[in-house]
Amino acid sequence: MISFAPFTKKTVSIPKTLSNYTQQKNISIKDIDFTLEKYETLIRRKDIKDDLLIENPAEIDEEILLDKDARIYQRYDIKISPSDLDINSYKITLAANKQKTKVIAIIKAGSIFNKDEKLYEKLLAQIQHKKLATGFLINIFEEDLETQLQKLIKILPYGKKLPKDIKFVVARGIEPTDGDDGEVQKIYLSYQQDEQRNYIDGVKKGELVLRYKKPLNGSGGRSCEGKYIPEKLAQNFNIPEMDESVILKENDKFMEFYANEDGFVEYDDKTLKISKTLKLEGADYKSTGHLDAKDLKDEISVEIKHNKEAYEDAIGEGLKVDVKDLNVDGSIGSNVNVAAQSINIDAQTHKRATFTVENKANIKLHRGDLTASHAEIEILETGKITAHKSIHVKKVVGGELAAPKIYIDELVSNAKIIASELIEIKSIRGSNNILMINPDKVQAYHQEKEDLTKAIKDKQQKYQEDFDALHKEIAEHAQEIDRIKTFQKRILVAQSTGKAPTKQDLIRVREYKRKSQEFKEREEQFKEREESIKQMEAELEKLLEQDLHAEIRTKSLYDGHIKVIFVNPDDGKELVFMPQGQVEVISLKLDERNNRVIKTTP
Repeated sequence: MISFAPFTKKTVSIPKTLSNYTQQKNISIKDIDFTLEKYETLIRRKDIKDDLLIENPAEIDEEILLDKDARIYQRYDIKISPSDLDINSYKITLAANKQKTKVIAIIKAGSIFNKDEKLYEKLLAQIQHKKLATGFLINIFEEDLETQLQKLIKILPYGKKLPKDIKFVVARGIEPTDGDDGEVQKIYLSYQQDEQRNYIDGVKKGELVLRYKKPLNGSGGRSCEGKYIPEKLAQNFNIPEMDESVILKENDKFMEFYANEDGFVEYDDKTLKISKTLKLEGADYKSTGHLDAKDLKDEISVEIKHNKEAYEDAIGEGLKVDVKDLNVDGSIGSNVNVAAQSINIDAQTHKRATFTVENKANIKLHRGDLTASHAEIEILETGKITAHKSIHVKKVVGGELAAPKIYIDELVSNAKIIASELIEIKSIRGSNNILMINPDKVQAYHQEKEDLTKAIKDKQQKYQEDFDALHKEIAEHAQEIDRIKTFQKRILVAQSTGKAPTKQDLIRVREYKRKSQEFKEREEQFKEREESIKQMEAELEKLLEQDLHAEIRTKSLYDGHIKVIFVNPDDGKELVFMPQGQVEVISLKLDERNNRVIKTTP
């Protein structure tokens, strides 16, 4: 044991004071002890200049206890002295939770208690001493301590060892309450699970698409050391920016976002809107089903961004797609049927996939069957393309093309190219290709010729029907001439005698003349209709000579193995040519016998 003269010390932290002394003297904390001579409880607040002395700490108002700016502390006068031997037959320790809002006394198993009238005071003093030694305030947060000790004294097995530890609460501060974090509820995702809806149905105007549960902050607390415990702030989330496609409705608990139009929800942490574009990572029977917009096919577009490292197609086998625009970053599977105003496929199409496109089609690698107005293809490989206006392919390694105008950057092998106006090739480096000017095999030309032929026939038929009907009316009108002459004669007689002609005679003669003028004007209209039919017949004649105006152009060399064919759209007769070497332009001309012959420009 060490020996030193006891001394008195003022402190606001007994554990720190004891620790500093032992470090200074290089002794163990077990070698010293202290006794409390007096203490006072104080509160320091920002709005009060001097610290407030509290006479009864147990009566501090809860409002002050929960004031984060209030510091609650105790100031002690303690006498530090050498430690006495612990002669108690029982052992008490203290434990606290993490936030130190609850302090528990533990009387260890094996402790022996003897009958003692002052046992309550002794236990209370020992607990208070241990609380002070570990930094806890005394006579505050101890509402249950007296009751706990009274119960303990009644149940102790005096004179016998405790069979197990006894635990009881000796101080209880104010627990902070947890907040309720904000929560985003993506209601629109539940619609995708609705068996009554197609995936492409999206959300309807007026439907709830997103609900935001507002966060609720927790409340602070106070530890048994007197320290304020800050409240846990609830986790919030960003309120997304919206456009007119979304309507916000708000109450105390929720912010609810409703669709203001039909479409698809586009949501991230920053924005929320209803779009006319359905964005997917892939489409197949299991996850999406058919993407058929039906009555909304002129409004709804689909955009698919697919993981190209995955082996499956972006649009799976057998799907039907009928939308406004289709943009796919991935491949198209077998037996997929697409109808759209425009498509953009940034990968390959299966040889059994079909595409019907009203306007422009862009495809990276095409093997399927495509019909479009304009087609822009990077590589054509055994596929088929039919365009109403033009086709441009960077590289052809097989397949069939048919359009009024066809442009090819590089022609390799095994291709059949059919145009009605122009075939233009930058480079030829393969064989077994057919270049054909066959207007009747070009859908746009064939349709135009059919439509014009039918229009001429219909106009001629209607002309003849109207012409016959008019002349029938004229013949019937001519039969009235004798009667009209009688009326005219009566009018002249009346006028010669100074009498007024009868009103009925005047009306009949006037009506006959009006009718005669009308027939004359209608006959003049037939001349205009004849001229219109002649113009249409001239247009048809020009169409039937379309092969005479078509050209095949290239600055590349022919190897003598490419077959060039011109087909007369009038009678279907073929003119075959196997060009060799440099032939920049191949076309047709009429010879002196008015026969079609090949014309070349070196």
